[in-house]
Amino acid sequence: MAAEKIYGERKRIERENYIRHSFPYIYSILLGRYKCTRSCRMCPMHNEVPANPEIMSDEVMTRALAPIGDRKLNLEFSAFGETFTHPRADDYMFLSRRMAPNAEIVWVTNGSVLNAERCEKIVASGIDVLQFSLDTGSPETYKWLTGSNAYDATVRNLETLLETRARRGGTHLRIQTHIIGIKELEHEFQPFLDRWTGVVDRVQVRPYGNWAGRVDPNVTPLEEETVPALRYPCAWLWYCTKIVPNGDVVKCHQHITGNDPVEHRMGNILEQDFEDIWHGDALRIAREKHLTDRAEDLPYCKDCQVWSLFWDVWERREATPDGQPARWE
Repeated sequence: MAAEKIYGERKRIERENYIRHSFPYIYSILLGRYKCTRSCRMCPMHNEVPANPEIMSDEVMTRALAPIGDRKLNLEFSAFGETFTHPRADDYMFLSRRMAPNAEIVWVTNGSVLNAERCEKIVASGIDVLQFSLDTGSPETYKWLTGSNAYDATVRNLETLLETRARRGGTHLRIQTHIIGIKELEHEFQPFLDRWTGVVDRVQVRPYGNWAGRVDPNVTPLEEETVPALRYPCAWLWYCTKIVPNGDVVKCHQHITGNDPVEHRMGNILEQDFEDIWHGDALRIAREKHLTDRAEDLPYCKDCQVWSLFWDVWERREATPDGQPARWE
């Protein structure tokens, strides 16, 4: 009984965290789509390099940041490719801090193009979190996972950032890293955690998402990440948003490769206010399909298991004899 009460309370808290009707909590901006400096097996880039490279313009960036205002939310910057390959990435760090003063600003990088000068800018910009995707714990597994021999150099880049933060007294900046939670790396989990615990601010074994089956099939999920038999709605549709380089708002991160037809978009911030898109018909229909067991009707949802990485915060109402269909609430 006590365990059920604790679980029920946790579920209530997670539901309040995930289900955001007025504005997303994770507001994610994709700086570009271009060939990456790595070819990671757990990323669609391993199989699908963008045919038409694209970078976000100053106009789209400014439009994307404008709706945030004084909101307290998680503002995340990444790319389909290495984030800091964008020629204006350094400037956008400073811009994001000015335009979103109360947001927790997170920048994601594989660390390949960090150098002493960029590390100085990262600390000086005032961003809150630098998520450094080291991904493995040795040169051998790094080569296998990312296709690169630059493990030692990448580790040195992380160490340079840590040294720069310490020298500048940049206590506002939290530096995080992770190893990917797959069976091929399981033997490195504990050594990786031991190596970086107390060195960076957060280190973890990161849950593996399959990107709707568009990754290397030779990557093996951990047994404990078995997908539940009964699919529940993906909280992403209520919790997060993704704005891609041309200003399109897409329903989730699965669309960032840039090979989708225009009808897959939820709207475009150069044509509509973001909040009108967030409350608009396209996203409403996508959410309704998830609530009524029709997620497979949506692009990429059929083969995706990222929904299972979110807590199940839902209650299911089964179909009734009078013909009312089953529904999640």
